[in-house]
Amino acid sequence: MNKRLSDGFITNFLPSLDTPRLRELRLSAIGLTSSSGKLIASYLSSPRCRLHVLQCNDNSLGLRGIKPIVRAIRSQNYTLRSIELYTNQLQDEETASDSQTSSDEGQGNERIGLTRNNIQTWRRCESLLKQILLRNILLKREINKQATTLLSYARPLLLRGCRQGLIDNRAPVQLPLQSPNASRGHNVGFLTVYQSFRFKSLPLELQHYVLSFLAPSLSSLQCIRVIDYATSANTLPSFLRLFSTLSRKMHIRSGDHIARIPDPSGIESALGGIIWPAEQHRDPISSTCSTNRCMGSSGSLVCRHEKERMEFLEVVGCDTFELEPGEGTGSTREVFTLSLTRSV
Repeated sequence: MNKRLSDGFITNFLPSLDTPRLRELRLSAIGLTSSSGKLIASYLSSPRCRLHVLQCNDNSLGLRGIKPIVRAIRSQNYTLRSIELYTNQLQDEETASDSQTSSDEGQGNERIGLTRNNIQTWRRCESLLKQILLRNILLKREINKQATTLLSYARPLLLRGCRQGLIDNRAPVQLPLQSPNASRGHNVGFLTVYQSFRFKSLPLELQHYVLSFLAPSLSSLQCIRVIDYATSANTLPSFLRLFSTLSRKMHIRSGDHIARIPDPSGIESALGGIIWPAEQHRDPISSTCSTNRCMGSSGSLVCRHEKERMEFLEVVGCDTFELEPGEGTGSTREVFTLSLTRSV
């Protein structure tokens, strides 16, 4: 914490900050004023920003500096999950000299429902921030779900292998059709039974288009990245690495059962428990534990499957909701995605 840094530091630092893998940024107690509000808003709106947590406590941003930040998060940022703006001289910021604002700021205030010269505006900002962050979390959860679903179907359908085309090339077969009133073995005709739909015979573009309906909330680029990931043999997990991880690090053999290591921060460990049995007759090569918490329930340790899932989502850019070119906040796709989260 160094309040001598002030706005000059932000002026030079944020425009040059290009770290999409940065998840947390702390700018507390460094002497920021309202002049830094637009610089922070500009960074939050840029594709260079993939922050999950932003802290700007104990500064002098005031309401004038916080308003553009709220507008930027609402319209352009879907990655942020937590933001702290405490102790920023909010009560003293609204003065007579502040009553004159630019037309752009006035329009922005109207869009987010803010009125000047009223301390209730900060409470309104705080309420809006909670709604926006909740929106981001719900959208992220649904995007994650649809991306993994798309991968699970696209991989077996699109990844070329040694068995490609075996089913599609089979000719239709004719089976004897029996009358329910006829004696056993008496055929009254033949029923032509076709094998599964020849999906692979469709043009590749149509195959991708059909699969995209499994993930309607993903942007076009997100769908393309997931499909490219699914069709690459280089992204397949190594069987030996998978088996080694499951047998040595995650699970312990105990007779006919598989035991899971408890979370050391959980109550099971505090009570002296060492392991607890997993589901009987469970496949040891399965990608998930039967309870989806093979390393405990408090989340201090991350399951290997969950870690690989998060890595996949980051690689294909499906760890957050993504706007299409020319698409704005409150789009039909965004509203539709939020409706899916409410119906669960």
